[in-house]
Amino acid sequence: MKKLRYVILLLLSTTFMSYGQFASMGNFLIGGSSTFETSSTTSKYKSPGASTVTSGRTTGFSLIPQVGYFITDHIAAGAGMSLSTSTYKPDGGGNKATTSSFTFSPFGRYYVNKFYGQASFDVGTSHLKYVDTSSKNKITGWSLLGGYAVNLSQMVTLEPQIGYSSITYKDSGDTKRFNSGLFIRAGIYIYLSKK
Repeated sequence: MKKLRYVILLLLSTTFMSYGQFASMGNFLIGGSSTFETSSTTSKYKSPGASTVTSGRTTGFSLIPQVGYFITDHIAAGAGMSLSTSTYKPDGGGNKATTSSFTFSPFGRYYVNKFYGQASFDVGTSHLKYVDTSSKNKITGWSLLGGYAVNLSQMVTLEPQIGYSSITYKDSGDTKRFNSGLFIRAGIYIYLSKK
């Protein structure tokens, strides 16, 4: 039992020592995450003169590379981009729509020990293909997430994340499509010290 206590104390001290190294002012954050969105995302359409109604589900995959800089201890600011593809299936069957998108996402992170919260704002474009037609859309949105940094080495971490996002797609007319929902993703990040 004493050996178990020593192992736990050693792990905790290593965790807090390594935290002090990676979340320090002047350090860089480089890495990214990926996400697979499931049926927890609900799509809504809103057209001029029509009410907003829930009409289907979306599934998709995204790659999200990011670069950040610790402006103070515990606070990192940076930017990333998201390369995504998704498929929308209407309720009750019917034709599906496929969307590919690119967004630019400035973000801010705040660390408490090895836990962190992140807020980001998204702007970009998407290409929607539906049956024999296609259209380009402007994207705006935001996301909030929480994560935890698990050390794989002194500089490399595995970071599971859970969050909520809201995205608006607007075509050249006045038609808007809204996607919002929960997501779970994991990332690999490298923390580099300028020293």
